[in-house]
Amino acid sequence: IVSERRSSLATNVAFEKRWIVNSLLNFKSVLNTPNILVERAGHFKNQPAILVAAGPSLDYEIDNLRKIKEEGQAYIFSVGSAVNSLLSAGIRPDAQCTYDPGEANQNLVFARITKEGINDIPLIFGSSVGYEVLQNYPGQNKLHMITSQDTISSYLLKLDNENQLDGVMDAPTIAIVTLQLLYKLGFNPIILVGQNLAYADNNYYAGGIEYGDKFRLTQTDGLICVKDVEGKEVYTSLVFDRMRANMEQFIQHMTDVNIINTTRGGAAIKGTTYHTLDELMTSGVLSSNVVEQEWYNIPPTVYDRDYLCRYFNRLEKDYQQLPVLLEQVNRTLEEIRILKEDRNYEQINRCWPKLDRVFNKVKKNLFYKQVIHPMNRVTYNLYFGKLPTVRFEPNQGLKADVIIASLGRAVYDSMVDMQALKPLMNDLSQCIR
Repeated sequence: IVSERRSSLATNVAFEKRWIVNSLLNFKSVLNTPNILVERAGHFKNQPAILVAAGPSLDYEIDNLRKIKEEGQAYIFSVGSAVNSLLSAGIRPDAQCTYDPGEANQNLVFARITKEGINDIPLIFGSSVGYEVLQNYPGQNKLHMITSQDTISSYLLKLDNENQLDGVMDAPTIAIVTLQLLYKLGFNPIILVGQNLAYADNNYYAGGIEYGDKFRLTQTDGLICVKDVEGKEVYTSLVFDRMRANMEQFIQHMTDVNIINTTRGGAAIKGTTYHTLDELMTSGVLSSNVVEQEWYNIPPTVYDRDYLCRYFNRLEKDYQQLPVLLEQVNRTLEEIRILKEDRNYEQINRCWPKLDRVFNKVKKNLFYKQVIHPMNRVTYNLYFGKLPTVRFEPNQGLKADVIIASLGRAVYDSMVDMQALKPLMNDLSQCIR
């Protein structure tokens, strides 16, 4: 439990601001591309899809994947660095999927595609993906999916009908996000290739990935052993093991779909069945030409523009009001700090209702809820976590110290973010209008 909490906290610290900044910068691309879950929902019902990850076992399947691609036996979706292994083998996947919010996504995964100007691979991107990827991607065929970390699109966008806008939940790896996507699109079976979630021959990555050697296994300290697909012991890391457990949680809720793991030597994934890719190709699971040429050639999704403008106007209005509200909280905290230095504890006690009133106005502000709180979720959650304990603290000096430190830090960071977001909000306003 502690390990899970630590991992979640580290992820939030690393990406809480990038998720929102990316969502703001990517919004124009979202408006100008098709939403694959809207335009292709159920379109691929009972057609086979292969989800190709970058694990070392991918090397065993290159020839099989080349044959499958040439004969159109299944749709091939590559995730993360797997695209570089496929490109090295002369294989173009039917789509490359990405959602990683970090800058390294462009610098590592997409460096080759950008450098060589490879423009014939459709890109399916999560709406909170690192904005550099969309700015530099040479291909014109892009499709989007709304991610759970994108609080901008989920607030501003609605279809013309009353249907709920569907999206994908954030997860520790793009393979899990893509698995959700393929399931929602109706693919069956979904075939996992290179999904090791463990080391194979001391390798982390498949061949054809320039930076793969930097991740080779040199010692086993801190690693654990799990069962592989054939029941043998295999080394894995705690990070890989969390990914496996998270994938199993999602699979548990996927009904009426056959998920086949073909990863030789990969960690066993509950909810999947193990067959080699050779077996699937000879048993008739993969046989006929099913791939629709230019399946990705779809016009941009038409979102409800009146709804968009109306809700953006509300967001923009609260954006303009929020600095004043934050300053009111700041002044109240400063007042409490001065009273604490003067040891005027009776007067401090009378300030708490005032602080509650001004901070409640902040919490009701739309821009705070949709943008600023998600960008500062760690500091605000630390403050909210301390409240139950400190609320009835009889020592007013100690109570003041805790609240000034925790809420003061969150409010200060929020005010810094408000300044940094000015050009992004101006661009968003111009884009929408």
